[in-house]
Amino acid sequence: MKANEIADMLAETGYPVVYLAWREGDAPGLPYICWYLPNMEPETADNTHWADINTLNVELYTKNKQFDVEAKVEQALLDAGLVFTK
Repeated sequence: MKANEIADMLAETGYPVVYLAWREGDAPGLPYICWYLPNMEPETADNTHWADINTLNVELYTKNKQFDVEAKVEQALLDAGLVFTK
């Protein structure tokens, strides 16, 4: 999944989305989502590079615990076929 596809998938939740962080003073009201790709693991076998496995971090910021907001983000990840832990 490409960066623009990740951003589009998360934007479908209806919450503001940004890569990594908002500029100081630019953060919208809560809730909002920050996402980033902290590392990449190459998948190799038989001296051949087969694929790059990226880790996707999605951070949901809310004032307090909001199960319905979390569920909406989780559903977007599931609809995209992504496996995740929280």
